[in-house]
Amino acid sequence: NRPFDIGRLGALRGLVSESQGDRVSRIGENGYREKTFGQTGRGPGDLLGPQFLALSGEYFYVSDWGNKEIDKFALSGEHILSFGEPQEDFPGFKGPSGVALTPMGLAVSDQLAGTVFLFDENGNFLKILIDRGLASPEGLTMGEDGRLLIADGNRVLAYDLELDALNLLYQSAEENSRILKVCYDENGNLAIPDFNTNIVSLQTELSTLYGGLFLRIDRVDSRAYPEVVVDVTVEDINGRPYVGLDGSNFLIKEGPQYLQDFRMLSAGYQTSELYCSLLLENSPEMEERTPQLQYSLSDLLINQQQGDRFSLWTLGENPYEMSSNAEDLMQDFKEQWQYQESSSEDSFDVAIRMAASAMLDSRKRRILLFFSTGQVAADAFDTYGLVELASYLKNNNVLFYPVYVSSSEDAQELNYLAEQTGGKIFHSLDPLGLGPIIRESRTVNQGSYTLQFRSIAPNDFGRKYIPLVLEVNYLRKSGRDELGYFAPLDYRPRN
Repeated sequence: NRPFDIGRLGALRGLVSESQGDRVSRIGENGYREKTFGQTGRGPGDLLGPQFLALSGEYFYVSDWGNKEIDKFALSGEHILSFGEPQEDFPGFKGPSGVALTPMGLAVSDQLAGTVFLFDENGNFLKILIDRGLASPEGLTMGEDGRLLIADGNRVLAYDLELDALNLLYQSAEENSRILKVCYDENGNLAIPDFNTNIVSLQTELSTLYGGLFLRIDRVDSRAYPEVVVDVTVEDINGRPYVGLDGSNFLIKEGPQYLQDFRMLSAGYQTSELYCSLLLENSPEMEERTPQLQYSLSDLLINQQQGDRFSLWTLGENPYEMSSNAEDLMQDFKEQWQYQESSSEDSFDVAIRMAASAMLDSRKRRILLFFSTGQVAADAFDTYGLVELASYLKNNNVLFYPVYVSSSEDAQELNYLAEQTGGKIFHSLDPLGLGPIIRESRTVNQGSYTLQFRSIAPNDFGRKYIPLVLEVNYLRKSGRDELGYFAPLDYRPRN
């Protein structure tokens, strides 16, 4: 009933504030309402025209325009608190609108006062964050770059929390423009919806235009020559995957000539199939946790879908693959794990490399889970350095997830691999289990693309090197990479 704002709870779930329904609804993956928060009224937990939302762990905040307050709810349903009345240096809200969680606290914009206030997460007033330069501030968005984006009438402003500086990012040329809130899209561009003009514009900062896009040719498969398949990865200047591209965004040049007929076979962001490699630390401490390991593996397999592939690896002086398919994985684990000889000389870096390399022939989403006690040997990266290993995983689109089986201190080296590859840190004793790893991995951005074309270049019976150039263009950003290939040798008799 007059939906106003959305708060994302994972990939396909979320909260929706209904300004005329005086409630906030939690929407499930199937699109149906699972739960409602609030009702019409002025009592505790009641709402009158709820507007903007902000999430904080298992809680969320909603601005209540009619009651001139901010309400905090638990996602489980309980109303936690409300604040907005005058307190010491805080004059009270006139028209609370935008709300956003920042590293400094909870920022709340007051549209009528032209001010942005700062509170802690319990509603205690901290300070006035911005008290000048604003006309009619509404939606607030906290960016990954440390800036607070403010929708202010027909403008978008950026407030740098560290420098205490307010800068203009965008101003609409329309006279009656009203920008309620802005957000970043999956590629870091700024999406600006204009409520009054019914226009959504996509803006990109000039600095990203100068840097362009990074295109990398990962593999050229010419085994079915003259049909050639090329795997490429597209990233922005910060190394983040670039998604949403199609065949019209690419150009292929074979030798001196551009190809007109080629097609995109697949895009990484469009597939949800997983290739999941599970790597087990081979230590006496891990052997004592066999029942826990068995439960965690079962938890992962429960979340598999058709098309997924699982493999199980073990460390030790000579790492090897214990199981290569999901159907036999648990049985192979039970039969082989008990006979493993615990070793303090695990070839960790070699095992990571082997498990990752085994996935490279697949175009599924690649994830590597390492079950660890949190202990990493000093010589764990003697064969392949830590930075080198992280680059290898990232360049081959393998997400690394350390899964700690105890509550002891995490290993910084494993956390580094997760950070560099786009993975996350998990604990097997988490009440939610390991299912979120599988579910979240299906929606993580993937900048990989597969293109197919028919070669027109002379190959001299497979003896001639054929140069290949790929270009990508999107929103005035471009990238380019060069490689080449040989056609298969042709041994047929020549006339």
